[in-house]
Amino acid sequence: MSTGNEKAYFGNYTLEKIYDLVGRNDYTSTITFRPNSQSEKLYGNTLTIVFLYTQQEREELEDNIKKGIVGRHGYVKAKYLLYDLPDTKIKELEKVGVNSNDITDIEWLPYTEPRNTYGSKEKRHIDTLTIESKPSCYENDILWMYGALKTYKEKGIGLCPEEQDNYLAYKLILEPTKLTEEENAVIYDANGKMNEDIAYEYLGYKCVTLNISKEEIIELMRICQNRYTKRMAILDERLQEIGSSIKKLKESEPDKADFLINAVRRFHEKRYNTYGKFPLYLNLEGFLHIYLRHVEDLQIGSQYAHKDKFQLYEKDIEAVISRVLHGINTDYQVYKSDHPTQRYGKYGKDSYYLLGDYYTIQVNEDGSIGTFYKNRTISNK
Repeated sequence: MSTGNEKAYFGNYTLEKIYDLVGRNDYTSTITFRPNSQSEKLYGNTLTIVFLYTQQEREELEDNIKKGIVGRHGYVKAKYLLYDLPDTKIKELEKVGVNSNDITDIEWLPYTEPRNTYGSKEKRHIDTLTIESKPSCYENDILWMYGALKTYKEKGIGLCPEEQDNYLAYKLILEPTKLTEEENAVIYDANGKMNEDIAYEYLGYKCVTLNISKEEIIELMRICQNRYTKRMAILDERLQEIGSSIKKLKESEPDKADFLINAVRRFHEKRYNTYGKFPLYLNLEGFLHIYLRHVEDLQIGSQYAHKDKFQLYEKDIEAVISRVLHGINTDYQVYKSDHPTQRYGKYGKDSYYLLGDYYTIQVNEDGSIGTFYKNRTISNK
């Protein structure tokens, strides 16, 4: 059925022609194969796809088109968008692709957000969904959170360290008799003192539910102050690495100082492996590494001015990080199964493509994000 927006082209589909027509802007395309061609034998008469390119391939195609070199044929990779091909053929499309000589015509939907195309200099447009929720009773919240974490553990999903601490705090509150010997050893040290990160959540719950002693309130206040002091020390250390400090930043750029102080104070680890036993998450160190080096709106001084910057508004960065890391999780889980003690990376020709940009990701041995940034276009290097 026609939507009234399709365009079609019939002719000689060279690699450059395909890129110029539909590849550059990531158009959804339906390609038709030559009868009895190898591609038709493999995939049938038509495929609905989006063509895939590495950053180097895009740069080469752009350069060829500028020079008038438009007659090359070869294989071009593609992502299949429907559901009736077996996994082996879908993977072959993504790894090998289709022969441009086998294509007889292409129809495409000529819609892409112009700001989200490769080579655009504008900030990307990121669609996000805001879900409003009504305030609820903390006692009900903790039941839900504990139930969710318990389910994740039962399914063998790897949790980030903060989630592990929260799980033990909630279990201590709700099911203390079911704590294992190993779990008790994590909660308490040899002198019976509770781990501070677990105590923060445990005593916080008791405070909110008005079931806390005077001594416990004093202990909670001490833990909160200690937690804040440690976090500010980390922020100050990272700022000193670029020739600044919290004090200096408050005086020179108070808006940036307020943003960073509040972000660090409120920071919670974020996990991106919705499945798989190996955690993939962003901790405070990773957050500061990314935001101080690669966020243009937060550039402080000139030390990191040369670093590759996100082509994003600050408010959209978290959404993009989430989409990219969710996108690599399957590959990450497979890699970690074979290399459990090694770091994981997506860079160079394996950089992750999203909405017109290629991203480099490095994941530390423990699953925390080491770095995450937008690649500079090769022509600008």
